[in-house]
Amino acid sequence: MIIDWAYFKKGCASSQKAQESLEHTQVEIKTEVNAKNEPLEAQKTWDLLQVGKKILIASGRKTREFSPLPDKKQEILKIVLGRSGTLRAPTLKIGTTFYIGFNNDMYDRLLNKS
Repeated sequence: MIIDWAYFKKGCASSQKAQESLEHTQVEIKTEVNAKNEPLEAQKTWDLLQVGKKILIASGRKTREFSPLPDKKQEILKIVLGRSGTLRAPTLKIGTTFYIGFNNDMYDRLLNKS
């Protein structure tokens, strides 16, 4: 599996779980960004998400799916930005799909696709 862009935060339990899940399969990460060193605020997050066609967001045990349409901007940003006002980690971009946050179900489906 090729991950075009990965956004992890050192010390974040969700980022650690995501990385551990990815270790069980062959993964090539083209670009990895440290969320602590390069936080993405609202507008930069939206600019990034607009290049995709689908956004999957882990919310507890559920996974929500969105298309990055302008009329959904505020709703999406409300979910994908953490308390600090920056993009939640972990975030992966694979092809035209973004995977934001972590839950076992979302990563199981992601890894079984490849």
